[in-house]
Amino acid sequence: MLPGFLAACGDLGPLDDVSLDADEPVPALRFGGELPSLPALVRRWAPADGLGPAVEEWEVSWSRPEEEGVRERVAANRAAAPSLLEAMPPGETLRLARKVDDVFAALDELAGRGLPAGIEGPLSDARDAREEARLRGERGEEALQLAHLLETTDHLRRTTPGAMARVLVSGVEEELRRNSGVPSYSEERRTRIERLLAGAREALATDEPALALRRAWYAAGLLEDAPPPPGHAVPDPDAAPPFP
Repeated sequence: MLPGFLAACGDLGPLDDVSLDADEPVPALRFGGELPSLPALVRRWAPADGLGPAVEEWEVSWSRPEEEGVRERVAANRAAAPSLLEAMPPGETLRLARKVDDVFAALDELAGRGLPAGIEGPLSDARDAREEARLRGERGEEALQLAHLLETTDHLRRTTPGAMARVLVSGVEEELRRNSGVPSYSEERRTRIERLLAGAREALATDEPALALRRAWYAAGLLEDAPPPPGHAVPDPDAAPPFP
């Protein structure tokens, strides 16, 4: 279980709108309601159907590197979809599809004012998954339709501050492990990175995803001299960390 994250993924109420946090170091999307997810649907319709392993795989996937996490969620959704579909009432898959389409309608309106390049990949993946869900529905393959609808919402969730923060934290931790014992960074720089990572994890645990994303992004900036996102500067590695 990922504290402060799944609790914000289970509400199946209306998605009122979509907004962009453009003032953060890494722009991210916020949804007016909460995106449906495999854990939320299982809790609602099939809590006793033996889908715990698939839910656990989905949960843990958000702490994996991005490509690995995507693969694990696809596998979890497809493994759970047949049993979940049997437990869901008739018409629920169609209702989920309409909810997803409402999200895309709001995104299209937001895109008219411009979206940052950093979230284009997940949004493209989400549209591809939604189209595959449509095709599966037309063929009468409702379990695969459900799996692809859940894949769609997972890709949309990749654009949110909490998910983006987890990807950054995972990537920085992996890089630190890879360079353990190698004098790639000064002890002072490594200490700053580890302090920011700890702060990011703490912010995730206390349901402060925007703060977690900022801290994780600064940790990544201290880790390497990679080009920053358009319009942003990498923080000075010799400056004090901007967050406690």
